[in-house]
Amino acid sequence: MEIKEIMEAAGFPYETTLRRFSNNEALLKKFLCKFVDDTTFCELTKGIEEKDYEKILMQAHTLKGVGANLGFDKLSQECAGIVTAVREERYEKIPPLF
Repeated sequence: MEIKEIMEAAGFPYETTLRRFSNNEALLKKFLCKFVDDTTFCELTKGIEEKDYEKILMQAHTLKGVGANLGFDKLSQECAGIVTAVREERYEKIPPLF
């Protein structure tokens, strides 16, 4: 199965994301594979478990940007909500968004 088919089957905007990578599918594939190995989500999970709001802010903000760049709009939006909750010190909003 090709990257385009995989992304479209998963509901991700292949063409839009590909344009962000200068229409270089090999580069897109490289970054998608790196995403799988990225530790940001694990660190965000740890921050939430530890109620370490500085860590939560950093990891959620990072994941928000990565998600946006890869066309993972839902992930980016949820992380934006977590970032906002931390900045507003509305910590009770974090678990439902996570």
